Amino acid sequence: MENDQIHLTHPYPGANDSPSIKDMLPSLPDLDSTRKAERIVPILIKFIHESGLRPGDKLPSEKHLSEVIGVGRRALRESLICLQSVGLIQSQHGTGWFLDRFDPASSLRFLSPLLQNFSDADILQVMQTRLAIEPMIAQLATQNVSPQGLKELELSFLAMREAADPPDLDVEKFRLNDRNFHNLLAQECGNIILSMISSILTGLFYSAVWNLPKRNIPAIIKQHQDILNAVKQKNSQLALTTTASHLQEAIDFIFKNPQRNP
Repeated sequence: MENDQIHLTHPYPGANDSPSIKDMLPSLPDLDSTRKAERIVPILIKFIHESGLRPGDKLPSEKHLSEVIGVGRRALRESLICLQSVGLIQSQHGTGWFLDRFDPASSLRFLSPLLQNFSDADILQVMQTRLAIEPMIAQLATQNVSPQGLKELELSFLAMREAADPPDLDVEKFRLNDRNFHNLLAQECGNIILSMISSILTGLFYSAVWNLPKRNIPAIIKQHQDILNAVKQKNSQLALTTTASHLQEAIDFIFKNPQRNP
C-alpha cells in the first residue's frame, strides 16, 4: 500500500489525532521509499511521543503503523530502521519493535568527524544550548519521573559522589556517572524530543571535553545533590534554578580554561 497521502486514520490508544500530524506530510507523489522514509521519521517520533510510550514499551505492529500513518510498508520499515540506527527503538526478532532508552553514542558515530575539529567556541555553544533546554528538562522531570527513574538517578549520583571520595579521584567513573545523571534526567522528563536533543548534546560535550575542574568537584557534587533533591521533592522551580546555576558555572569554567586535549 503506497499511498500518496500521509494521514492518521486509526490513532493508537493514547495518541492525539492532531491536525499537525496529518498536515506534516500532505503528499509524497514523486518520492522513492528512501526519501519518503526520511520524511516519515519526524511523524513517527511525534506519534511515539503523543502515544505516551515509555522505554521498553512495544510499538504497534508495522501493519497498524502503516495504516495509521498512511504509508507503504517499505517506506515505514526504512523509517523504523532509521530510528533504530540512532538508538531510539530496537527490534526483537519475531516480536516487533520496542521503544529503547535513547543511546547518544549511536548518533555520535556519525558526528565523529565533527568532534575532531571541535573548538572551545563549539563546546561553549553546546553548553549554551544545554543551558537553554536542561533547566526545562529538570522542571518537567519533577512532574514525570517514575519511581524506577528516581532510583536510577539516585544511584548515578551516589556513584558519582563515590568516585570523588578522597584520597583518590576516579576521573573516568566520575565523568561517566555525571553524564549518566544528565541522560537519566532527560529520559524522565516525559518529552522524547527534548530527551533526544539533550542526550546528543551531553554526548557531544563529554566526548569533546577533557579538562575536569578538580578543585570544583565538591561544588559539582553539591549541585547534583540539589537537582536530585528538587526532583525528589517535585519542586519544579527549584529544579529549574539549580540546573541553570549548575550549567552556568560549567560555562564560566570553560571561558577560563582550555578544553581541547593537546
